[in-house]
Amino acid sequence: MITLPHTGMQIPTANRVHVTGFDEVPAGGADWSATLHARDGAVLGAVCGDENRVWFLPVGDAAARRVAAFAAGCRDHAGHRLTTPEVLAALVDEHEYADLVRAPREGWRAVRLLSRRGPAWVVPVETTPAPDRTRTLDAVTDLLNDTDTVRVQVWDGAEWAPLYQRPA
Repeated sequence: MITLPHTGMQIPTANRVHVTGFDEVPAGGADWSATLHARDGAVLGAVCGDENRVWFLPVGDAAARRVAAFAAGCRDHAGHRLTTPEVLAALVDEHEYADLVRAPREGWRAVRLLSRRGPAWVVPVETTPAPDRTRTLDAVTDLLNDTDTVRVQVWDGAEWAPLYQRPA
């Protein structure tokens, strides 16, 4: 198993799939869509979603079976099985979070909020020209108060570094 760096989802090493081409243009009942590819580059279909659900539109029966088999082998950060829509949503999140940390903008940092259940979300946070830990944490205070976040991490360019741990 391979653990994805941003969502913490564990994926099988064989028959991996990945998301490319995320698009937030509403179409066909979806608020967003992304292309799902096999490791060899073959297009498997489209992952679509709205605020309530995620679904897969395969290019054919073989693609549908391959994605179902892949999803059956995936686990959350704690090793629990995931549904196919949960796997697809996590793959889209992983793609989006990777884009966020790969293309930092001056004055912004990527911050990851984690709940007891694992990675929750990654958000861009505006910081001062010379970012410091206190100001970065201050920028997410409202999110800490409104969620079940127990840990906050900041992307340091190579890995997620601890920023805050809620007292037990």
